[in-house]
Amino acid sequence: SYYPPCPEPDLTLGLQSHSDMGAITLLIQDDVGGLQVLKGDTWVNVQPLQDAVLVLLADQTEVNKCTPFLSTFSQ
Repeated sequence: SYYPPCPEPDLTLGLQSHSDMGAITLLIQDDVGGLQVLKGDTWVNVQPLQDAVLVLLADQTEVNKCTPFLSTFSQ
């Protein structure tokens, strides 16, 4: 997830950009937001939706050659 710069970066935790290893990832977002997905060469903010579950396709979906879908790259 993307967050604005922290005034005390030694105290921060987070993930670098990545794709997930499973088949799908289910995310229940809070109202803070911060999730971004890679669309082409641009990071796009994912707006949180109340009472929604976000489904991201992961690496095992891409390995299945019977599907045209690619794994989601996020941060």
